[in-house]
Amino acid sequence: MEALGRLGDTSAAPALVKLFKGGATKYNSRMYMRSNVKEALSRVGSSLIVPDLRAFLDDTEAEVRLDAAELLVELGDSSAIPALITILDNSGKMEFAAEILGRSGDNLAVPSLINILRNKNTEHYIRGAAAHALGKLGEIASIPDLAMQLSDQNLTVRILAG
Repeated sequence: MEALGRLGDTSAAPALVKLFKGGATKYNSRMYMRSNVKEALSRVGSSLIVPDLRAFLDDTEAEVRLDAAELLVELGDSSAIPALITILDNSGKMEFAAEILGRSGDNLAVPSLINILRNKNTEHYIRGAAAHALGKLGEIASIPDLAMQLSDQNLTVRILAG
C-alpha cells in the first residue's frame, strides 16, 4: 500500500477503497490496515473515490466515519462536514472531528464548535481543539467566545483560544 500511495496512480484507488473498511489480515489489525490505506488514498487523491468515501460516512464505527471524512476534507469535498458535526456532537472522537473541521475551511461547524467551547463540562482538550479549529476557520462571529476563553482555568484552552 505504501508503494501504491507513493506512486500516486489513481488506478489503485478502487482496490484501496475495498481495503478501507475490512482490510484486516492475520498480520494486521483493522485499524492499522485502515491507517495505511487512508495514507495511500490521500496520496492517490483521486476524485474517483469520493462516492465510496461518502458511503463510509454512514458507517456504524465512528473511527471509519472519521477517517472517511478526513479523506473527503483533504479532497475538498464538503459532504463530510455534516458527518463531522455529528461526530463532534456525540462521540468519543470529538477532538479529532474538531481538528479536521478546522482544516476544512468550512464555517458550517462554527455554531457546534462554539457550543463545545462554551460548555465548561466538556474536557479541556476537546474545548482546546474547538478553540483551535475556530481560530483556523477565522469566523469573526467566534471572536467573543474565543476571547472569553483567554481567562479559562485551563492553560491549554487559554493558549489555543489566543
